[in-house]
Amino acid sequence: MKINELKPGHETDRLVAEAVGIEHEVMGYDVVRYTDVGAALFQPSIDLNAAFVAAEQAGLFSPDGFGCELGQTIGDLWNLRNDCGAWILESDEDNPSMAICKAILKLKERNVRDGEKEEEIN
Repeated sequence: MKINELKPGHETDRLVAEAVGIEHEVMGYDVVRYTDVGAALFQPSIDLNAAFVAAEQAGLFSPDGFGCELGQTIGDLWNLRNDCGAWILESDEDNPSMAICKAILKLKERNVRDGEKEEEIN
């Protein structure tokens, strides 16, 4: 999978749900998330609230986790950086939701590549 080539849509939504362990089901092209109050579409690639739910699951913005910040670069593109100021995405996005999704997937890919268990992203 080439993360930088992903576009907003159901494939990215499914990959993010799987990466952070969100209970979900794929129904046709839709990713449905289950919560205590019922089922709803889960579209983190286009819905900033859903992207932040996934980021919270991954510990992306938590000071106890990765301490990332969502910010804009030159040209008003969105990116994420850690608390040391290092950019953790190799490509900028004009969609902040996709910037978060790609950061989650890159984190997951790095954890797997480094031999860590998949559960450690949660």
